[in-house]
Parts: sequence; C-alpha cells; structure tokens
Amino acid sequence: MARNVTPDPSERVRTYLLLGRDAEALAACSRALTHNPTDTGLLTLSSIASYRLGQHDDAIRFAMMAISSGPDSDSAHRALATALLTVGRAQEATSAAYTAAALAPHNWVNHLRYSQCLMAMPDSRDAAWQAANRAVELAPQESLAHYQVACVVYPVGPSTRAQLDLAERAMREALRLEPSNATYQHELARLKLVRSGVDGVGGGAASEVLAGFTGAVLADPIGVGKGALENIRLVLRRLVLVQSQMVMAAACVGILMLGGPPSRPGKVVLDSSSALRGKLGLLAVVVALCIYFVVAWRRNLVGPSQQNVIRQVVRGDRRLSVGAGLLAAALPVMAAGAFLPGDGPAMAAAGTFLLASAAAILARAK
Repeated sequence: MARNVTPDPSERVRTYLLLGRDAEALAACSRALTHNPTDTGLLTLSSIASYRLGQHDDAIRFAMMAISSGPDSDSAHRALATALLTVGRAQEATSAAYTAAALAPHNWVNHLRYSQCLMAMPDSRDAAWQAANRAVELAPQESLAHYQVACVVYPVGPSTRAQLDLAERAMREALRLEPSNATYQHELARLKLVRSGVDGVGGGAASEVLAGFTGAVLADPIGVGKGALENIRLVLRRLVLVQSQMVMAAACVGILMLGGPPSRPGKVVLDSSSALRGKLGLLAVVVALCIYFVVAWRRNLVGPSQQNVIRQVVRGDRRLSVGAGLLAAALPVMAAGAFLPGDGPAMAAAGTFLLASAAAILARAK
C-alpha cells in the first residue's frame, strides 16, 4: 500500500532560492507559516528571501523571529548578521555572526560571515583574518573562503608587498576553484595592476591584467563588467602613453643619426654615405619599433572575444582612439622619411615626434 508523503515546504523554498526565484520562495514561506508560524527553518528562509529581494527590514524581522523560536539555530543568527551588516549595523551584525560561529564552529560559512562583519569594524583586521583562515581550513574546496582571505589581506587602501603576494595567492586559488567567476577575474587583474603599478603596465604585466578585466566583462557584462571596462580603458591609455614615449625617443635618436634638426643654422651637411647610413639607421629604428608593437599587441590581444572588448573600449573613448590613431600614423611618417631627399628624413622624424607627443598628451588626459 503506497503512502502519501507530504512534501516538506522548506525543501520547496530552498529549491526556489537555488533557482533564484526569490519572490516565489518568500510567497511559499508565507503560506507555510500560516500553518506553523514558529517554524525556525521557515522563518530563516523568509529572512534570506527578503534579503535577496532588498527588503532588509523584513529580513531582520524574520531573522529575529527565527532566533526567538530557535535560539540555538546558527543559520538564524547568520541570517540576522547578513541583514544587519547590509543596513550598516556592523556591531550588532558582528555579535550575531559570532554567536552563529559559536553555535556551529564546524560550519565554514559562519566563520566567513563573521570575518565579513569584522571587516566593517574598526581595528578588527587581525580577527577578520583569523576567521577567514578558519573558513579556509574547514572548507579548502570553497572558492568564497579563499576570496575572503584576499579581501581581508588586501582591503581598500595602501598594502605592503607581502600582503599583495598573499592576496594574489588566495585570489588565484579562488579562481582555480571557480574559473568562470567574474568577480574573481576582475579582482585578480586589479591586484596585478596594483602590484605592477599603473606605470608598470607597459611591460609584461599588461597582458595578464587585460586578460583578467576582459574575462570579467565577458562573464558578467552588466555587473562587474562595468567596472572592468573602466579599468581596461585605464590600462590601454597607459599602454598608448608608454608606446608614444618610445616613439618620441626613437624620433630623437633618428634626428641625431641624421645630423640634427632640419634646417638648423650652421648644421654640417652630411656626405652621401653618411646620409645613407643615417637613413638606413632611421629605417632600422622604425622596423624595430614595428616588430615590438606587433609582438606587444598580439600578446595583449588574445582571442577574438578579448579583441572585441578592447575595440569597444577604444571606440568609446575619443581621446584614446585619436591618440592610438596618431601613434599608428607616426611610424609610417618616420619610415617615409628614409626615402626623402635633403632635410626630408629629419623633418619626418620631427613630425613623428610631434605626432607621438600629441598621442601621449591625449593618453595622459583624464
């Protein structure tokens, strides 16, 4: 004889929450609570659903009701801590999170929430670090625990090199466990940018930084991707600035090889062999720069998706697009000078210097 098993309303609510159907979850809780208004689990789930819907006062109210009906429920205290922290009541949130961790010390999420609450408290960074480490010890396979370690080690503001190293290791582990997470990709790229410095993105760090930011844009274009687009713009401007300065330096070298600025009074006229060597030297400088730029940009623009994101950023920033265009025009101008007679090569090098200078000014502008 078959038995009729009444479905657990809490399971249905959890399913709704897992599917992101928060309003339906809250409605299901409300229906179930009419029959059992003191059910601790349903009240806790009501708090979670209300929090996700942005109804923070209701989230706090439901969590307090859950604690009243089940004071030993760590999930109820944790839900209260989450809601209180969101509305800026950090001290109360920390107390609730501490209680949750004390009630269930083997639940890594309680230590994670306690660490998050402690970060909002003054002079509590060491305690937040200990709580985050405890979360990692309990759940080394959870990416969020490693991410919290990075957040504690690298807060907003100045950090030491050792702190940046530790934060990067934690962020890389989080990303290894969840490689498609947009937040992890963005934060790791931001860490790399801070470690190398904005002035250092002209080197090899630019490739990994751009890859992280573009990955965040592709994974979450509406959320994290918005901030990542602005960071891509910052990196690209710095790259254009650095490469403009390289072209300016090359132009100066070219002018010196050709005997000085064009039409300079008292300038010694080079003989034909010296002029030829100067032109060949100028051409060699241009070829070397072209090879460098091709290699550098191929390294920075990996894959069609990343290229599309970077093109989008360049087209959306008029100063950046004009600066990149001037920089691109500077090299052909200098190359053409190698085939001009008289003062032509020196004039071309001087024109290249001016074009690269304009590109640098546009790239530096905010």
